[in-house]
Amino acid sequence: MIIGHNPVIMNIKKIVREVSQHDSTVLIIGETGSGKEFIAREIHRRSRRKNRPFVVLSCKDLDITLRQEDILGKIEEDANDILRKTGIFEQAGKGTLFLADVHEAPPFFQKEFISMFSQNKYLRIGSSSFTKIEFRIIAGTSCKRLSKNEDFRQDLYEFLSNVTISVPPLRKRRQDIPLLVNHFIKVFTDVNKRKFPPMPSHIFESLMEYSWPVNVSELKNTIRNLVLMSPDGELSTEYLPFEIKKHPLEYIKNYKLKDAVAEVEKFLIRKNLSRFSGNQSKAAKAIGISEAAFRYKMKKFGITKNNY
Repeated sequence: MIIGHNPVIMNIKKIVREVSQHDSTVLIIGETGSGKEFIAREIHRRSRRKNRPFVVLSCKDLDITLRQEDILGKIEEDANDILRKTGIFEQAGKGTLFLADVHEAPPFFQKEFISMFSQNKYLRIGSSSFTKIEFRIIAGTSCKRLSKNEDFRQDLYEFLSNVTISVPPLRKRRQDIPLLVNHFIKVFTDVNKRKFPPMPSHIFESLMEYSWPVNVSELKNTIRNLVLMSPDGELSTEYLPFEIKKHPLEYIKNYKLKDAVAEVEKFLIRKNLSRFSGNQSKAAKAIGISEAAFRYKMKKFGITKNNY
């Protein structure tokens, strides 16, 4: 399930529903950790291939830890037996092959891929007969302008980009962070048989203000660590990564007390007006003061119903 109410995410959900009904190649573009493989798995899960394998081929590992025989498989004979190595293509079978970081594929493999994919067949090393390709192909890349990348074959790009999905970074869909946080807390509390803890406002503010350079995967790992390390039933900033561990009132530490109190009051007034869509009565009740006092403070701090 793809989580989010951001308009771009809602459109991605629609595209995923549509492309899962046919076998077009799909190119998913997005920053590291933005959820490219997750979207590929969601397409697979919704497709007629859902009971077949979903296999990931890491293109950045080609020629490093992955060789031709690892991908194509190998057959060799000795005096007494025939030795057979199953490759990644064979493992994918009639399922889905996800080419992760496809922009990292070396030129030799790019040439081999377009040749095999366009002919819909491949040759195991040591074999004299071709094997038909029956798996679906989905690729992922963090290269936004892959079509303009001189190191990437244009014919391979055109083959892979039958359908293109662009995934926005988390910092550009902050309204989805609360949904994702709640989802990941539930996942990790359920798995570890813990109670679902409330989210303290200062932790929530820190999570909302952070830039999330590694996107959803970083948020997921942060929440996992927060749930596992915090005392049961509580969540503590002590277990947030150093870059996120920032109390929202940290900036007033050098203020005079009178000025600091004023900042806190303005913060609570604005947040609760936003929380209750400008309803002053509900906002006043939430912070524990009378509606008359609330309106007085709004006037004092220059907060109006149009600029909270």
